[in-house]
Amino acid sequence: MKNEELIIGKKIDRINPFFLLYICMFSLFVFFTCSENDKEENVDIFLVEDGIKIKNSTTSDIAYFAVDQNILAVLTWAPICGDDNEIPAGQSIIVETSSILGYGTGNIINVNYWTCPYETGDEIKTTKIEIE
Repeated sequence: MKNEELIIGKKIDRINPFFLLYICMFSLFVFFTCSENDKEENVDIFLVEDGIKIKNSTTSDIAYFAVDQNILAVLTWAPICGDDNEIPAGQSIIVETSSILGYGTGNIINVNYWTCPYETGDEIKTTKIEIE
């Protein structure tokens, strides 16, 4: 019992070097993980006068699919990369409202986008634009 009391009541007079190493490694992991996420989320989508503007500030080509949210549930679609829906790295396009599938049936447009070439398992991101 005396040995347990001595261990529990032991005064810590220096910091364990493994603890410092753990804190440093954890900090570096958090730093690099956050900075990678910031680099990938450089696709801006916003309203313009005659439609929506999609700005691709990434280093990869992306493709998009814009559709009114009200008809999205009845559609079957798959992510493809083609001349009519691809946006090269560092460029932007304006998608006219007349070319948005189902435009006018509601007031929310879903803009789905992904990296080209698309491979099964790649992430498809969605931005919702509310039209007033």
